[in-house]
Amino acid sequence: MKSPQIDITSEANDSLRVPFFSPGVALLDPVYAAEQLMDLRFVFINETGRHLLQATQETSFRSYVPDSFFLGICPQVIHTRQPVQQSLQIRPDLCLHVALEMAGTQVLCTFWEAADSPQVLQAILDASPNSIISMKALRQEPNTPGLITDFLMEHVNATVERDLYLKPKNIVGKTLMSVFPGNKESGLFDMYARVAETGQPEHAIQYYRDSNGLEAWFDVSAVAQGPDQITITFTNITESQRNQQQLKQSNEALEQFASIASHDLQEPLRKIRHFGHLLATQYQTKLGNGAELIDKMHSATDRMGSLIDDLLTFAQLNNESTTFETVDLNQILTEVCSDLEVPIRQQQASVTIDPLPHIQANAWQMRQLFQNLLSNALKYVAPGVCPIIHIRSQGPQIYLRDRADSFYRIEVSDNGIGFNEQYQEKIFEAFQRLHSRSTYTGTGLGLTIVRNIVENHGGRITARSQENQGSTFQLYLKA
Repeated sequence: MKSPQIDITSEANDSLRVPFFSPGVALLDPVYAAEQLMDLRFVFINETGRHLLQATQETSFRSYVPDSFFLGICPQVIHTRQPVQQSLQIRPDLCLHVALEMAGTQVLCTFWEAADSPQVLQAILDASPNSIISMKALRQEPNTPGLITDFLMEHVNATVERDLYLKPKNIVGKTLMSVFPGNKESGLFDMYARVAETGQPEHAIQYYRDSNGLEAWFDVSAVAQGPDQITITFTNITESQRNQQQLKQSNEALEQFASIASHDLQEPLRKIRHFGHLLATQYQTKLGNGAELIDKMHSATDRMGSLIDDLLTFAQLNNESTTFETVDLNQILTEVCSDLEVPIRQQQASVTIDPLPHIQANAWQMRQLFQNLLSNALKYVAPGVCPIIHIRSQGPQIYLRDRADSFYRIEVSDNGIGFNEQYQEKIFEAFQRLHSRSTYTGTGLGLTIVRNIVENHGGRITARSQENQGSTFQLYLKA
């Protein structure tokens, strides 16, 4: 899939321009082979960047930086989505400060000569949409590996005023605990200390409250920039958290309604089935052509029952209280195949399951996911064709270009009727059907349920297919 292109020309010429000091700016598109980062292709590079690197837009970023930086730092930025700054000796006569951060699925690279650092660094910080504070760890015994007691806030950007309601001049040069005393109680101070000690980046979504009147939710990332130096980037997400809480309450109300409605609708259906059965058995000789109507009534009630069950399942997927545990997908598939034993045997289907991983998941949802996928593979086959289904796994070193996590890729392939890939988004929408109900029965919710389950687990689903050539569903589930 082609990466979305971000036009940063105006940003490079306006937001990142400061008098006398204009940094090099390049937008880079990752180039992969077998899920491995091979290069970073220039999408855009400004005039300062061309001059500093002596580059053309046709050349590759990798050719200008040491392999240790490209192979070690660039994948880290892409996978963790945490910004990094580093000094690099580009040529014997040129040392650059290089800053990398993600811009969508692409990498924004800003670089400048060491002599220009203070002014250009501030310009870059102020251009960031996230709040940034650069801090130095203060230890109980200076210049020793003693206990970290506080942090000195050395650099901030203009965006902090939006998120913290304080002007930068009221933050720079002061200690963290004197201005933001709630960091201890919230646990953020301990996170910053760990980053300073270990050098490992950390991320948290944390509620914050202090005696100075600041109360908010923050999305915070912290990265080490050198000995006892860390940089935190953060965004005030209070409004987003409030919206999520309202959504949670709405989902709980929806689930409660669906549960009640399911019970109230299933009871009349059971009576219709029961009375239909009585008519068919006790009055069979008197029904005449009416027997066919009884059969149609049974088919209609079966479809209605399946729809009610699927609607209830669909509503339950939005339950925020879903618990995750270590789930053996091999066991899940064994149970699903046992549930589908009758149609598998009747259709003489071949189901091959390669070894599958253990993941953190909700077992009930995983059963629903694979039951829907296998049911579809058994259903959507040409007349007279025995279904062939193959389930395989790859990973866990699978990375998505816009995600920091690593994933397992689990593929469910079949030899069914397939579909035109122009409909690969439509098939996941509720009540969307590519075939008439008379040809292939179903509620139109199966793949919608599958996608919701995958997304509930922080994953992604894609589909590949050709008409009459089978289909392959690719599930990306967190490792």
